[in-house]
Amino acid sequence: MKLDHQCVFSAGNKQAKTEWVEKKFIPLTRHTPHIKPNGLVTEAFDRWNVNLNPFQAYRAKKRAFELLEGAGSEQYTHLRSYSEEIRRSKPNSTMIIKCGESEVGPAFERIYIFLEA
Repeated sequence: MKLDHQCVFSAGNKQAKTEWVEKKFIPLTRHTPHIKPNGLVTEAFDRWNVNLNPFQAYRAKKRAFELLEGAGSEQYTHLRSYSEEIRRSKPNSTMIIKCGESEVGPAFERIYIFLEA
């Protein structure tokens, strides 16, 4: 039995698809949003031993931002139910949601909450 490993190291991984990389880049792009694609290439190699080209890193960063933005904008859909729950649990509380008009319909502008003591 030979315990000496002779395989050639290869960082090229065809299984590292953009979907996998974008999920890995979400925390990184959240904390350092201005990182360049070449910086992401270096990070991918340092952290996961995966070679990316700058275009793959750019696409993964773009999709990671879209996932982050989508997660935030999805929360606005829960404001009305949140308001109703506050009014149900603390009847003397005041909550005003201000929306403006946009090209795609009403858009959230601001919220005012005064909770009953």
